[in-house]
Amino acid sequence: MAGELQQTAQAIGDAYVYVASKLTPTFVSDVVKTLIGSFVGAGLAFYFALRKDDRNTVRDHKAAGNMATLTLAQLANDFLQARTYLVEYQNYFDSLQPHSPLWMKVKALHFTFADVKFDLPSLVFLLEHEDGAAVIEKLITAQMKCHDFFKQLEAHREANWELQVKLSDSDIDPSKGAPIEQLNKVGGFALVAKVESFVGGINDHLQHTEPALRAAAVAMPALMVRIFGDKGTIKVELPTHDELLKKLEIKFPEPIDATRPHR
Repeated sequence: MAGELQQTAQAIGDAYVYVASKLTPTFVSDVVKTLIGSFVGAGLAFYFALRKDDRNTVRDHKAAGNMATLTLAQLANDFLQARTYLVEYQNYFDSLQPHSPLWMKVKALHFTFADVKFDLPSLVFLLEHEDGAAVIEKLITAQMKCHDFFKQLEAHREANWELQVKLSDSDIDPSKGAPIEQLNKVGGFALVAKVESFVGGINDHLQHTEPALRAAAVAMPALMVRIFGDKGTIKVELPTHDELLKKLEIKFPEPIDATRPHR
Protein backbone atom coordinates (compact mmCIF):
# COMPACT_ATOMS: atom_id res chain seq x y z
CA MET A 1 0.00 0.00 0.00
CA ALA A 2 2.80 2.42 0.86
CA GLY A 3 4.47 1.72 -2.44
CA GLU A 4 1.32 2.52 -4.39
CA LEU A 5 0.89 5.88 -2.61
CA GLN A 6 4.48 6.79 -3.33
CA GLN A 7 4.04 5.98 -7.02
CA THR A 8 0.86 8.12 -7.17
CA ALA A 9 2.56 11.10 -5.54
CA GLN A 10 5.47 10.78 -7.90
CA ALA A 11 3.13 10.76 -10.90
CA ILE A 12 1.33 13.94 -9.71
CA GLY A 13 4.65 15.68 -9.12
CA ASP A 14 5.90 14.74 -12.59
CA ALA A 15 2.67 16.05 -14.16
CA TYR A 16 2.96 19.35 -12.28
CA VAL A 17 6.57 19.82 -13.44
CA TYR A 18 5.60 19.04 -17.02
CA VAL A 19 2.70 21.57 -17.02
CA ALA A 20 4.82 24.25 -15.36
CA SER A 21 7.53 23.78 -17.95
CA LYS A 22 5.05 24.48 -20.72
CA LEU A 23 3.75 27.79 -19.18
CA THR A 24 5.58 30.85 -20.43
CA PRO A 25 6.31 33.84 -18.14
CA THR A 26 4.14 36.07 -20.30
CA PHE A 27 1.17 33.77 -19.84
CA VAL A 28 1.42 34.00 -16.06
CA SER A 29 1.86 37.76 -16.30
CA ASP A 30 -1.17 38.12 -18.53
CA VAL A 31 -3.30 36.10 -16.13
CA VAL A 32 -2.22 38.28 -13.21
CA LYS A 33 -2.87 41.47 -15.20
CA THR A 34 -6.30 40.26 -16.17
CA LEU A 35 -7.18 39.48 -12.59
CA ILE A 36 -5.87 42.83 -11.32
CA GLY A 37 -7.62 44.71 -14.14
CA SER A 38 -10.92 43.03 -13.30
CA PHE A 39 -10.64 43.89 -9.62
CA VAL A 40 -9.55 47.50 -10.31
CA GLY A 41 -12.28 48.02 -12.88
CA ALA A 42 -14.96 46.70 -10.56
CA GLY A 43 -13.60 48.77 -7.70
CA LEU A 44 -13.57 51.98 -9.74
CA ALA A 45 -17.08 51.34 -11.01
CA PHE A 46 -18.28 50.82 -7.45
CA TYR A 47 -16.46 53.94 -6.27
CA PHE A 48 -17.93 56.17 -8.97
CA ALA A 49 -21.39 54.71 -8.34
CA LEU A 50 -21.06 55.65 -4.69
CA ARG A 51 -19.84 59.12 -5.62
CA LYS A 52 -22.79 59.56 -7.95
CA ASP A 53 -25.20 58.44 -5.22
CA ASP A 54 -23.54 60.86 -2.79
CA ARG A 55 -23.86 63.74 -5.27
CA ASN A 56 -27.51 62.90 -5.88
CA THR A 57 -28.16 62.73 -2.13
CA VAL A 58 -26.50 66.09 -1.55
CA ARG A 59 -28.48 67.60 -4.42
CA ASP A 60 -31.76 66.21 -3.07
CA HIS A 61 -31.01 67.42 0.46
CA LYS A 62 -30.09 70.88 -0.77
CA ALA A 63 -33.26 71.09 -2.85
CA ALA A 64 -35.38 69.99 0.13
CA GLY A 65 -33.75 72.60 2.37
CA ASN A 66 -34.24 75.36 -0.18
CA MET A 67 -37.89 74.36 -0.62
CA ALA A 68 -38.36 74.57 3.15
CA THR A 69 -36.89 78.08 3.11
CA LEU A 70 -39.29 79.10 0.32
CA THR A 71 -42.21 77.61 2.24
CA LEU A 72 -41.19 79.61 5.30
CA ALA A 73 -40.99 82.77 3.19
CA GLN A 74 -44.54 82.18 1.90
CA LEU A 75 -45.92 81.61 5.40
CA ALA A 76 -44.16 84.72 6.68
CA ASN A 77 -45.27 86.86 3.74
CA ASP A 78 -48.95 85.99 4.26
CA PHE A 79 -48.82 86.48 8.01
CA LEU A 80 -46.89 89.77 7.94
CA GLN A 81 -49.24 91.30 5.37
CA ALA A 82 -52.31 90.37 7.41
CA ARG A 83 -50.60 91.52 10.59
CA THR A 84 -49.72 94.90 9.09
CA TYR A 85 -53.33 95.50 8.12
CA LEU A 86 -54.74 94.46 11.50
CA VAL A 87 -52.20 96.42 13.55
CA GLU A 88 -52.73 99.58 11.53
CA TYR A 89 -56.50 99.21 11.85
CA GLN A 90 -56.24 98.80 15.62
CA ASN A 91 -53.90 101.77 15.97
CA TYR A 92 -56.13 103.98 13.87
CA PHE A 93 -59.33 102.79 15.53
CA ASP A 94 -57.90 103.26 19.05
CA SER A 95 -56.77 106.78 18.24
CA LEU A 96 -60.37 107.78 17.50
CA GLN A 97 -62.38 105.37 19.64
CA PRO A 98 -60.19 104.42 22.61
CA HIS A 99 -63.13 103.30 24.74
CA SER A 100 -64.72 100.96 22.21
CA PRO A 101 -65.31 97.34 23.30
CA LEU A 102 -62.63 94.75 22.52
CA TRP A 103 -64.71 92.95 19.92
CA MET A 104 -64.84 96.09 17.78
CA LYS A 105 -61.06 96.52 17.63
CA VAL A 106 -60.30 93.73 15.17
CA LYS A 107 -61.65 94.17 11.70
CA ALA A 108 -63.30 91.14 10.16
CA LEU A 109 -60.71 90.27 7.55
CA HIS A 110 -61.06 88.01 4.55
CA PHE A 111 -57.54 87.02 3.58
CA THR A 112 -56.63 84.34 1.05
CA PHE A 113 -53.45 82.74 2.30
CA ALA A 114 -51.23 80.02 0.85
CA ASP A 115 -52.03 76.88 2.86
CA VAL A 116 -48.51 75.50 2.57
CA LYS A 117 -46.70 73.08 4.87
CA PHE A 118 -43.15 71.86 5.33
CA ASP A 119 -42.26 68.45 3.93
CA LEU A 120 -40.78 67.28 7.21
CA PRO A 121 -39.67 63.78 6.08
CA SER A 122 -37.42 65.42 3.46
CA LEU A 123 -35.72 67.44 6.20
CA VAL A 124 -34.63 64.49 8.34
CA PHE A 125 -31.06 64.96 7.08
CA LEU A 126 -30.88 68.16 9.16
CA LEU A 127 -30.88 66.01 12.29
CA GLU A 128 -27.40 64.76 11.34
CA HIS A 129 -26.00 68.25 11.89
CA GLU A 130 -25.51 70.41 14.94
CA ASP A 131 -28.54 72.60 15.66
CA GLY A 132 -30.56 70.61 13.11
CA ALA A 133 -33.19 69.53 15.63
CA ALA A 134 -33.52 73.10 16.94
CA VAL A 135 -34.01 74.44 13.41
CA ILE A 136 -36.71 71.87 12.64
CA GLU A 137 -38.44 72.81 15.88
CA LYS A 138 -38.40 76.48 14.80
CA LEU A 139 -39.93 75.57 11.44
CA ILE A 140 -42.70 73.52 13.05
CA THR A 141 -43.46 76.32 15.54
CA ALA A 142 -43.65 78.92 12.76
CA GLN A 143 -45.96 76.72 10.70
CA MET A 144 -48.29 75.94 13.61
CA LYS A 145 -48.56 79.59 14.62
CA CYS A 146 -49.32 80.77 11.08
CA HIS A 147 -51.96 78.14 10.43
CA ASP A 148 -53.62 78.79 13.78
CA PHE A 149 -53.60 82.54 13.13
CA PHE A 150 -55.50 82.20 9.86
CA LYS A 151 -57.95 79.74 11.43
CA GLN A 152 -58.59 82.32 14.14
CA LEU A 153 -59.15 84.99 11.50
CA GLU A 154 -61.68 82.83 9.69
CA ALA A 155 -63.55 81.94 12.87
CA HIS A 156 -63.55 85.59 13.98
CA ARG A 157 -64.93 86.70 10.63
CA GLU A 158 -67.86 84.28 10.87
CA ALA A 159 -68.66 85.16 14.49
CA ASN A 160 -68.29 88.87 13.79
CA TRP A 161 -70.69 88.60 10.87
CA GLU A 162 -73.25 86.90 13.14
CA LEU A 163 -72.88 89.76 15.60
CA GLN A 164 -73.34 92.36 12.89
CA VAL A 165 -76.54 90.63 11.75
CA LYS A 166 -77.93 90.86 15.28
CA LEU A 167 -77.11 94.55 15.48
CA SER A 168 -78.72 95.12 12.10
CA ASP A 169 -81.89 93.25 13.07
CA SER A 170 -82.21 95.44 16.15
CA ASP A 171 -81.89 98.63 14.06
CA ILE A 172 -78.71 99.61 15.88
CA ASP A 173 -75.98 101.09 13.73
CA PRO A 174 -72.69 101.26 15.67
CA SER A 175 -71.37 103.82 13.23
CA LYS A 176 -74.04 106.25 14.38
CA GLY A 177 -73.17 105.88 18.01
CA ALA A 178 -74.55 103.66 20.75
CA PRO A 179 -73.70 102.94 24.40
CA ILE A 180 -71.38 99.97 24.94
CA GLU A 181 -73.92 98.34 27.27
CA GLN A 182 -76.56 98.44 24.56
CA LEU A 183 -74.23 97.00 21.94
CA ASN A 184 -73.24 94.14 24.24
CA LYS A 185 -76.85 93.46 25.24
CA VAL A 186 -78.05 93.21 21.66
CA GLY A 187 -75.15 90.99 20.70
CA GLY A 188 -75.75 88.70 23.65
CA PHE A 189 -73.25 87.63 26.27
CA ALA A 190 -72.33 84.32 24.61
CA LEU A 191 -71.74 85.76 21.14
CA VAL A 192 -69.84 88.81 22.40
CA ALA A 193 -67.64 86.56 24.56
CA LYS A 194 -67.05 84.31 21.55
CA VAL A 195 -65.95 87.19 19.35
CA GLU A 196 -63.76 88.61 22.11
CA SER A 197 -62.06 85.23 22.58
CA PHE A 198 -61.12 85.20 18.91
CA VAL A 199 -59.90 88.79 19.18
CA GLY A 200 -57.73 87.77 22.11
CA GLY A 201 -56.25 84.88 20.14
CA ILE A 202 -55.57 87.12 17.14
CA ASN A 203 -53.92 89.75 19.32
CA ASP A 204 -51.70 87.06 20.85
CA HIS A 205 -50.54 86.09 17.37
CA LEU A 206 -49.92 89.73 16.47
CA GLN A 207 -47.45 89.89 19.35
CA HIS A 208 -45.75 86.48 19.30
CA THR A 209 -45.91 84.91 15.84
CA GLU A 210 -43.65 87.40 14.06
CA PRO A 211 -40.66 86.71 16.39
CA ALA A 212 -41.08 82.97 15.76
CA LEU A 213 -41.07 83.51 12.00
CA ARG A 214 -38.01 85.75 12.11
CA ALA A 215 -36.12 83.27 14.29
CA ALA A 216 -36.79 80.47 11.79
CA ALA A 217 -35.93 82.75 8.84
CA VAL A 218 -32.49 83.35 10.35
CA ALA A 219 -31.76 79.81 11.58
CA MET A 220 -32.76 77.78 8.51
CA PRO A 221 -30.63 79.57 5.86
CA ALA A 222 -27.70 79.78 8.29
CA LEU A 223 -27.73 76.00 8.80
CA MET A 224 -28.07 75.41 5.05
CA VAL A 225 -25.00 77.55 4.39
CA ARG A 226 -23.01 75.60 6.98
CA ILE A 227 -24.00 72.31 5.33
CA PHE A 228 -23.87 73.15 1.61
CA GLY A 229 -22.00 76.43 1.37
CA ASP A 230 -23.23 79.81 0.22
CA LYS A 231 -23.58 79.02 -3.49
CA GLY A 232 -27.08 78.01 -4.50
CA THR A 233 -28.45 78.30 -0.97
CA ILE A 234 -31.64 80.36 -0.72
CA LYS A 235 -31.81 83.09 1.92
CA VAL A 236 -34.87 84.98 3.06
CA GLU A 237 -35.08 88.51 4.38
CA LEU A 238 -38.44 89.33 5.92
CA PRO A 239 -39.76 92.88 5.44
CA THR A 240 -40.29 95.20 8.38
CA HIS A 241 -43.66 96.62 9.37
CA ASP A 242 -42.77 100.02 7.90
CA GLU A 243 -41.64 98.46 4.61
CA LEU A 244 -44.90 96.56 4.28
CA LEU A 245 -46.91 99.60 5.26
CA LYS A 246 -45.32 101.57 2.46
CA LYS A 247 -45.82 98.75 -0.03
CA LEU A 248 -49.44 97.97 0.84
CA GLU A 249 -50.58 101.63 1.00
CA ILE A 250 -53.19 100.89 3.67
CA LYS A 251 -55.91 103.49 4.13
CA PHE A 252 -58.99 103.42 6.35
CA PRO A 253 -62.11 105.57 6.31
CA GLU A 254 -62.38 107.63 9.45
CA PRO A 255 -64.63 105.67 11.85
CA ILE A 256 -67.31 107.35 13.96
CA ASP A 257 -67.04 106.93 17.72
CA ALA A 258 -69.57 104.20 18.49
CA THR A 259 -69.33 104.86 22.23
CA ARG A 260 -70.49 108.47 22.24
CA PRO A 261 -73.93 109.11 23.81
CA HIS A 262 -76.72 108.14 21.45
CA ARG A 263 -78.94 111.03 20.45
